[in-house]
Parts: sequence; structure tokens; C-alpha cells
Amino acid sequence: MTPSTEHRARKKLPPGLVRYKPLPPGWRESQHYWFYGWPVTDESLHNYVLKHLNLVKHLKNPDLVKSAAFTDMRRRSGYEDLCFVGAIPDAEAISKGFVIQYPGQQYPEVHLMALSCTRSTRLYHRRPTKEQLAILTELFGEEPRWFEDCHLKKDFMAELMDVD
Repeated sequence: MTPSTEHRARKKLPPGLVRYKPLPPGWRESQHYWFYGWPVTDESLHNYVLKHLNLVKHLKNPDLVKSAAFTDMRRRSGYEDLCFVGAIPDAEAISKGFVIQYPGQQYPEVHLMALSCTRSTRLYHRRPTKEQLAILTELFGEEPRWFEDCHLKKDFMAELMDVD
């Protein structure tokens, strides 16, 4: 997204959709796109499913727990464009223990439930309503924030954001 695109995006945001916190300085020059969302762990998703769905005793596979939490968050909020992606951990994610280091992986990452990203104007404009964001913020217990994609722009995994 170019500087002028971002300016137009901020000016022409459809009514009722939320405005995001400003992107971090240097985001344009970054070799990565940026996601706006919340960090999650297997444990936080397990606890979510236990609290909201009471299904954990039936779901032994961590991938099924993630899927159940993800599906329920989309259903409760009404925001169908929520995506599960990987990002570079920020200081807060590190301090809260959200970092994942896979065997053989050079760098650690954090998993996110992302609302949108900077790859294109379409994905940047893809936003929840104020009501949907309020529901998601309550479910996550904190405001969303910006994270850099763990992949370089040239390796962006578009299928993770294009969940139509």
C-alpha cells in the first residue's frame, strides 16, 4: 500500500467500520506486510474453548481446538474475515509468553487472530464494525495491535487472508 493509498483509505473508510491504531513507523519500508490482530497460543485457545464451548474434553487434537475456537469467535462476533496467521513477536508477546519456536525454524513467531493486513487496499479496508470489534476485544481481553508477518512480502501466504 502506498502512502497516498493509506491516506485515501483513512479518508474514505465506509461508515460504521472501525479505524485502526496507526501503523508503526517504518512499516512502508519493512520487508514484511503487517497484520492487525491478537496473539494467541494453543493454551489460550484451549482455555477459550473450555470457557465458551465446554468441548475440550471431547477435542484432544490441538488443531481441532484451534478450529473450534476460530469458528466460534467468527460466529460470536459476526466477523467472517478473521484469519489465523503467523507473525514476528513483539516485546509484549514475548513478555506474555506467546512466542512459538518450532524445531528447525530459524526464528520464533507468534500466532495471531488477524482482522486485516497491509498487503492490499482491499485487505487493509477489510474491517469489522465497531460492534464486532467490541465483541472480539472482549473475547480476547485486550485491544488488537499491529504485527509484522513472519514471511517476507515475496513469500506472503495470500490464502491465509483470502478465506472467502
